Amino acid sequence: MIDDCRQGRIGIHYQPGHPHGFCTSIYMGEAAYCRPLWDPDGLVAEMKTRTAQYPDGLRQATIAKFLWEADFSVANAKKAIGRNDVSYAAGHLFRTVSCMVQVLFVCNGVYLLNEKGAVAQCDRFPKAPIDFESRIREGFACLSADRSDLSKAIGLFETLVRETKKIAS
Repeated sequence: MIDDCRQGRIGIHYQPGHPHGFCTSIYMGEAAYCRPLWDPDGLVAEMKTRTAQYPDGLRQATIAKFLWEADFSVANAKKAIGRNDVSYAAGHLFRTVSCMVQVLFVCNGVYLLNEKGAVAQCDRFPKAPIDFESRIREGFACLSADRSDLSKAIGLFETLVRETKKIAS
């Protein structure tokens, strides 16, 4: 898996408990950040060496995969406005946020291990949209069956996607 990730081959799979999905690049972070209790053959040490620096292939693949999806998801959320479909919009906006998080972790050279707390962590990165977390909260707080509220929420996320694209370029 480390070789695949280093060469930019990553996958994301449905996984209960991981609402964004299980991204195979998590294994890179697990190897990089783990604290082995026992490693007599040096296998963990060797994996840690191979994951110490964020690989360019993984960086490029993650940005290509998830920046596209962030843009696609926020665009699809607009389909909810005419139907006042809050659930549909919320699903796409969650995907939008999750994809931006993947990109921001990469842009800061940090492996993403889990989506829990990841938005707050992005807020502390040097390379991230200003007030990232509070703006996401504001966007989700706007979600209601009112068209103007849905439009406002989606607009907030569109702006964050644009800013994330600038950071990633």
